[in-house]
Amino acid sequence: MVSWFVRERSHGMQDAGVRKLRDALMQRPLDGILQDVIAGNYGRSHIVWDVIARRAKLHEAGWVLLVVLKSDADKAHRKQCAGALLHLLREVTITPDDLTSDDAASLAAISEVERRITETLDGWKKFFGATSEAS
Repeated sequence: MVSWFVRERSHGMQDAGVRKLRDALMQRPLDGILQDVIAGNYGRSHIVWDVIARRAKLHEAGWVLLVVLKSDADKAHRKQCAGALLHLLREVTITPDDLTSDDAASLAAISEVERRITETLDGWKKFFGATSEAS
């Protein structure tokens, strides 16, 4: 099953300006992009979330994306951020709308995603050892 994020982003890649911006971000170091996101600099378009989903691994960006998802950032950015996070988790049963509806069900879904991030990353630590990088 194809994730919401992959379906959604394929529609937005038609514009040449969007492709040019994506290509420029793809050339930047991932750490720099994540630092911008931590600082709340998402850009005017939502392309940063596409770039993170394409380039990052869960252990690199999962916690950063969760922080943005739980923040008071613009709902449109939180929805795209949620799509990227769900893509990294390979989650297809929870949707970005489930995580950004600002109700009790949304809070429960966010808690479930947070639990899954923790479970996944703890599993990697046990498998690869606490001192080695998970891939």
